[in-house]
Amino acid sequence: MPVYNCADVILESLKSIDGKVDEIICVDGRWIGIEGADRSTDDTQKIILKFSAHSKSSVFYTLLPVMHQWEARTESLKFAENGSWIILLDSDELVIEWGDEVRSTLENSTEKTYRMCWLKYKPYAAHLRYGVLRKTETLHWGTDHRRLFDKDGEIDIPNAPIIHIVLTNHPLADKKKQRANMQQYYKWLHDYEENQVN
Repeated sequence: MPVYNCADVILESLKSIDGKVDEIICVDGRWIGIEGADRSTDDTQKIILKFSAHSKSSVFYTLLPVMHQWEARTESLKFAENGSWIILLDSDELVIEWGDEVRSTLENSTEKTYRMCWLKYKPYAAHLRYGVLRKTETLHWGTDHRRLFDKDGEIDIPNAPIIHIVLTNHPLADKKKQRANMQQYYKWLHDYEENQVN
């Protein structure tokens, strides 16, 4: 979970995933292209560390140097144990449904990735960039941070099976300055998925 200056939303996001996963890894640091300090200047770290004291999942906070978004996402994958499953969440995203079969499905799966569902713009439409990923040593993001690769080439996230994890945005998400173009993004995502179906 990238957590740069997200004190207004991070607590609810942590609560929504707590106990559903073994570890929550919070990665702080500015991406190239975002103006500001190299790390969070609000109470983000303080909130995470306070929450970790009584969380059901193990919560970790770490800091990355300034780098491109795709580099940061690839680097953050290294903090998870090899062979485990990784769920990618933003700090302003909330898990609102978690199916009873999620853990058993992942434990018995041979898939490389699953798509999670988004309630925001179309019920049970899967996100194209995020999902549940099987961790391998060679897993890395492409330079557009939407394409995922391993030793065998690109992993087909858009056509991966869907798992019963449903997400939505925190109510404050679209009010944040860095979310000014979010409606355009959702329209693009919706149109893309409509073309995939048709």
